[in-house]
Amino acid sequence: MWARWLVCLVVSVAVLAGASVAEATAPGTEGRIAFTSDRSGNSELYTIGADGGTERRLTWTSATEQSPAWSPDGQRIAYERSSGAEGFRIWLAGADGSGQTALTDPADANADDGAPAWSPDGTRIAFASTRSGTWNLWIMDADGGNPRRLNDAFASDPAWSPDGRELAYVGLNGVGVMGADGSNPRAVSGPGSFASGPSWSPDGRQIVFSRNNAAGYPGELHVVEADGSGERQLTNDGFQHARPSWSPDGTEIVFQRTPDASFSWELWAIDGDGSGERQISSGGNALGPDWGSSQLVPEPSPPDAPMIDVYSPEDGGFYLPEMRVEAIYVCSSAVSFV
Repeated sequence: MWARWLVCLVVSVAVLAGASVAEATAPGTEGRIAFTSDRSGNSELYTIGADGGTERRLTWTSATEQSPAWSPDGQRIAYERSSGAEGFRIWLAGADGSGQTALTDPADANADDGAPAWSPDGTRIAFASTRSGTWNLWIMDADGGNPRRLNDAFASDPAWSPDGRELAYVGLNGVGVMGADGSNPRAVSGPGSFASGPSWSPDGRQIVFSRNNAAGYPGELHVVEADGSGERQLTNDGFQHARPSWSPDGTEIVFQRTPDASFSWELWAIDGDGSGERQISSGGNALGPDWGSSQLVPEPSPPDAPMIDVYSPEDGGFYLPEMRVEAIYVCSSAVSFV
């Protein structure tokens, strides 16, 4: 709530689900990248072209939205959302931000569901949840039905193998791989600093992830063969790199990068062999990228401006000079609290 020194006795906020879609421009030549940013003052969903152009904001809500994940057909985005009154839930929206719908609703209001990841055939979504008291991997149908836990040990940040048979994940000992049914968990990141944020290459051969630096923050990117062999460092610039995601054609990797402790992250991309590093975003604090196949550039319409109904002081009322009058108003807004 922004500072306002009136005595507000009645406040009602109507949060709209999202923006309507006016139109969409012609498709681009590469898939778009979904990400989160709080540059507007609140954590919202955005998409951007692979060349850094045609950036679009998709959501205008008072909730926190983060960790977007494209569906394989590029038509939907799963993400985690919290209003602050309860834990994070998995939500679903169209590629243009329309049709926002909750997919999960655990019995424990304080439990968190997060880090959604689509199966390659688009029929299931893996996610991490604290429903059992610690982070475990869960899986559900793409419509939110039939949720079930895959493992008992600590695990988060699932990433599907391209054939749908396995899931990479982050465990207590770094990056691991398990069967899509939770069987045969095994480590794939070697000894060293903590590894996190795995993403599977489209050909199924490699997994990219970040390792922490000496200060305990995400450091350089690394790539390892899917069987755990041949780990190599991909970046070597001393900056902080996190949340890598392969391009659909497997030639590049997008990630968030910050050069210092300010944590002002931007999106960058690098070739799969570690060459050709380039900056994509420049709008400030771009987080959690996911590179999808959608080529549609959406043109969402922001919601209308807030509506404020003032009940006191009354219009036309009689008030003596320096009389103290309580201010009573109702603000209905899709964007903010007043």
